[in-house]
Amino acid sequence: MRTHDDTWDIKTSVGATAVMVAAARAVETDRPDPLIRDPYARLLVTNAGAGAIWEAMLDPTLVAKAAAIDAETAAIVAYLRSYQAVRTNFFDT
Repeated sequence: MRTHDDTWDIKTSVGATAVMVAAARAVETDRPDPLIRDPYARLLVTNAGAGAIWEAMLDPTLVAKAAAIDAETAAIVAYLRSYQAVRTNFFDT
């Protein structure tokens, strides 16, 4: 639970959540037929310094390699990316 005097940065707490959501929005924006477009999402992810995991999500070759190793995890990642696009389309626009 958040409190009046709590602290966070871009790598923790709500900051990390913001970077995760931005990564999913950036991936959707890069699709040939995006449901949403967020021209700032990739900028946030690549400049936040919040960790390689979110930047890796932006690289389709790494995502394909991960899918070849663990298809179930790749399906979960694909679901989360799609979920953020749908959520953004219906709740944030």
